[in-house]
Amino acid sequence: MSHYVKDTYFKRKDGKLHIYVRSDTYKGKLKSKNYVGRTYIDKKQKIKSSSTSSKKEAIKILERWYDKLYFKISIDDQDRLGRTTSDSTIEWWGRQDPNIMEEAFDQEGAITVEEALSKINKWVVGVDTLWGQGYGFDYTILEDMYRNIGKPIPWNFWIIRDSRTLFSCCETDPRKKIQNQLHNALADAYYQSKAIQFAYKELGVQR
Repeated sequence: MSHYVKDTYFKRKDGKLHIYVRSDTYKGKLKSKNYVGRTYIDKKQKIKSSSTSSKKEAIKILERWYDKLYFKISIDDQDRLGRTTSDSTIEWWGRQDPNIMEEAFDQEGAITVEEALSKINKWVVGVDTLWGQGYGFDYTILEDMYRNIGKPIPWNFWIIRDSRTLFSCCETDPRKKIQNQLHNALADAYYQSKAIQFAYKELGVQR
């Protein structure tokens, strides 16, 4: 049985935001005719109600919600804190698609390190597993930021998982079957989350 009402399901944001009306019923009637949005971050499903049955309004509300899941940290604020850049990393970005590089370095709407870590603190409450594409990159950088501003790291080291190791156990890297947008932080998180699910299925992992 489908979890959405027929003809209400569609996708936005390059297929990463799923929008639909739930098919849950009570005494033979739909519990709600409001649209909901669903996406995946770090293998965790995120669902948001639009609180409206208007498709047009739901798209606006849920796309705003989706966009807030993705934020950029101010380069100037990181400079202020004495953080450094790597010449080899800048050179690597210079060899990527110009549109992707421009999006990555665009600072419009960028927030401070403290604001960014505050958002992350709220998001990780109650999370028992955190995935990263190699422990020595994403979480190492974030943990250094916490130390940089004198704030405690909000997770224990034993909940970190490495998707790179998981993918290497598969016959082929599952990301290669599905990912068509490279080096965008939100797209990478989405496709890595979906790839973890594919890897679990291929390897027979039950959770």
